[in-house]
Amino acid sequence: MAIFFAAANRDPAVFENPDQFQLPRKNVSRHLTFGHGIHTCMGYRVAKLEGEKLLHGLLDNFSGIRPGAEPARRQSGGLLNYGFETLPVILE
Repeated sequence: MAIFFAAANRDPAVFENPDQFQLPRKNVSRHLTFGHGIHTCMGYRVAKLEGEKLLHGLLDNFSGIRPGAEPARRQSGGLLNYGFETLPVILE
């Protein structure tokens, strides 16, 4: 038996507009990014800290972030991941 979480955080029954990146989601705590219970990711605290430092670094040093000229490309060829292969942005 195998469980694939590639679509877990994109369930339209749980998240309104699941394909949109929205920082202020009302129910953001319902995500499954780091697992749950005995299967919680051991490195989740480090990953959260890295994400926090990245966002603070970007927001403290740039006045804005907007989509780049090239379109974003989704990952392909795998059942376990659902993310971007490329996600061009312009930092202002």
